[in-house]
Amino acid sequence: ACSISSRWSMAAAAPSTGGALVVDVTFDKGIEGRGQFVDVAVPIIGGDVLRDVLAAVHEDDSVLDGGEDGDGDGDGDDGAALRPRDMVRLDRIVSVSPRVFWSLLYAHRADAEGTTGVTWWTG
Repeated sequence: ACSISSRWSMAAAAPSTGGALVVDVTFDKGIEGRGQFVDVAVPIIGGDVLRDVLAAVHEDDSVLDGGEDGDGDGDGDDGAALRPRDMVRLDRIVSVSPRVFWSLLYAHRADAEGTTGVTWWTG
């Protein structure tokens, strides 16, 4: 997973069979060591679909299992209540759905620069 402060680059990849926008992403390993991770052929989720997915998750108010907090009593309910909307927080979305994270980053850069069809971006 990539932290939001890591260095990254995103480059256009060959289009997928369905013609969807696909990118190759490279990002620093950060605390996991030297070097970089590479995500090859990441399909980008389009703006309207991405908005719909995030809205559906954010509106879901159900409670997920909070998990064990490590106190050793084994009751399994010691963790804080966790809701699906917590999963779309920037510090968690990278682990939960890298594809959604890279799609958000792509959409933000495209809006900020007024471009689409990225050829090479870094951050």
